[in-house]
Amino acid sequence: MLASDEVFALIRLRLLNGRIVALHKSYIRADLGFEVTQEDFGEDTSLYSFLEEKGIVLGSADETVEARLASSELRRYLFIDEQSCAVVYKERVTYDARMRPVEFSENSYRGDQYKYSVHIVNVTGGK
Repeated sequence: MLASDEVFALIRLRLLNGRIVALHKSYIRADLGFEVTQEDFGEDTSLYSFLEEKGIVLGSADETVEARLASSELRRYLFIDEQSCAVVYKERVTYDARMRPVEFSENSYRGDQYKYSVHIVNVTGGK
């Protein structure tokens, strides 16, 4: 996607036990052949299921995870009082099966409410 491309913006708050713990911002290409509206999404709607229902065959994604200080905007969304509070920030580009970018997302999680776990298979790389 180019900076000049039109996109649909989807901004969602994520809850854990009724408390806001994350802010997800997704930008979906507007030239995919359908519109994305607020009515398309409820509390439990999966963006990727929605895209697949619209005929998008998802392929792969590149994701980066880092710790950052929360911006003033993010502190307001997540009800963070401290100015020096760290958040876990994830940035992802999701591609279709032909390696065309479909979505760019920025996801920020309260550092005191987020845990990232990975299961690693074949740790030694042996056969």
